[in-house]
Amino acid sequence: MTRRPITVAGGGNAGHALAADLSLAGHEVRLLEHPAAPSAIQGPAGGREIILERRGRESVTTLAARTTTPAEALAGTDMLLVAVPAFVHRTFAEFVVPYLPSGGLVVVFTGGLGGMEWVGAAARCGRARDFTVVETSSLPYAARLGSPGRVKVLADVPRIVAATYPATHRERAERLLRPLFPCLRFGRDLLEPALCNVNGIIHPPVVALNVSRIEDTQAQPWRIWQAGVTSGVARVIERIDEERLRTAERLSLVLPTVAELQWEMGYGPRGSIRESLTESEILAGIEGPRALDHRFFTEDVPYFLGVLMDLARLAGVSCPAMNAVAALAGYATGYDFGTRARTLHGLGLAARTPEALIAELSGEAPRASSTAHH
Repeated sequence: MTRRPITVAGGGNAGHALAADLSLAGHEVRLLEHPAAPSAIQGPAGGREIILERRGRESVTTLAARTTTPAEALAGTDMLLVAVPAFVHRTFAEFVVPYLPSGGLVVVFTGGLGGMEWVGAAARCGRARDFTVVETSSLPYAARLGSPGRVKVLADVPRIVAATYPATHRERAERLLRPLFPCLRFGRDLLEPALCNVNGIIHPPVVALNVSRIEDTQAQPWRIWQAGVTSGVARVIERIDEERLRTAERLSLVLPTVAELQWEMGYGPRGSIRESLTESEILAGIEGPRALDHRFFTEDVPYFLGVLMDLARLAGVSCPAMNAVAALAGYATGYDFGTRARTLHGLGLAARTPEALIAELSGEAPRASSTAHH
């Protein structure tokens, strides 16, 4: 494998796991954080030392740099790996885009069309969109931060869907990324990883239908994937999945069910979605949220379920289950997810038909200017 300088954006679970894993593989890794975010720059070696625990074994590595300065983080590299929450995709894009190298790769893990925020940010700051965007359906690891400078990889994900914008840049992106992440399977365009992102399908119904558990301050810790996924909750997930699959078909994609996706990513056994979630060894023991301002609401409803709903609208697919869960989540939390939702229009995608959207994401059709905020 060619050793290369790589910048990782994001100082959370995924950012630490990516940075440590690639550094241990011999790459020169710089970790970039936004100055407005709660800083994780602390611990040994000024925050550059990371202890990675995987399968009971600990490995220690020291990053080349850890910084809040994009120019420093991106000097001499053509690859930026983005591992930040969807609700800061736009903020991070505007922070970093002026410093991106020409011809570089911006890889947005678990994008939900969030990679288009980088394209819009480039247009707004007046620079050419002379870089390639890559999006994935998931992170390559299930990971959790412990004490400062320590991250535990719970599982390596064996199969992840990825795609590029423009879609015609797939060959180069695949050539550069597959040696780093053999789990990547490249699809047609950004619609494929967005429609294979299970977060927007599974998380919103599970939390929306377990609000009483979340708000019960007197209760013992609850296991979200065992206690929270009853037969009724699983049926709601399956209804949302049916709407997603009809949307994908209208967009000329044939995709696996959400239960199959869970199994392919190694998160649970093969079977129904309830079996996959309740019998998963990786998910067993994970505690459910204790507050309604949890990312399963604040990120997965407006940014991932919201994208699915907007794609269904464009495709002319009725989605009563998606609408019902989004509405229930909004009523329970008091958030107006409708005004916060990520939309095709807000991303600068001007298509009015499925065929036009496919052409736009291929790079064959012009995009609208992207000025809307959400």
